[in-house]
Amino acid sequence: MDNPYQPSIHGGAPPPLSASSATSIGVVQGLAATKPWVRFCAILGFIMTGVMALFGVIMMVGMTFAGMSKAGASEMGMLVVLGAIYLLLAAIYLVPTLRLWKYGTAIMHLMMSGSVTDLDKALEHHRSFWKFVGILMILGTIVSILGFLGGLLAGLATAGGPSTP
Repeated sequence: MDNPYQPSIHGGAPPPLSASSATSIGVVQGLAATKPWVRFCAILGFIMTGVMALFGVIMMVGMTFAGMSKAGASEMGMLVVLGAIYLLLAAIYLVPTLRLWKYGTAIMHLMMSGSVTDLDKALEHHRSFWKFVGILMILGTIVSILGFLGGLLAGLATAGGPSTP
């Protein structure tokens, strides 16, 4: 079993490819050039997910105890709901961040082996990341449209109501 932390015998360059290999050096180098940015984005995603989860917990627990005497039940309930939303969003954002991290790891394995199998794994993680992001964008668009229509209907309903003199 190879040690993934052992320096490459090729001096950091991808290993030479056999004639039967479908992986070109250009493909490996292209993916290797993106690896630092993939890792950076994944690490930043982990940090932001953690911060979002921390804010959610603070809203749900900390603000509830701090504001019990000052706020009414509806305000406290709103903080709990907002905290739960933050926790839900943190969980949702964790999924693409993990997929991005796996993509960076697969690129690292590809850089060491140069094998078509590792290229396939890297591209599968890449596809999985973008599929999830695309689904999130579709859902975000739908929620935005529904929110806009709900706000429009609420505005029309209040505009048509009785006016005060």
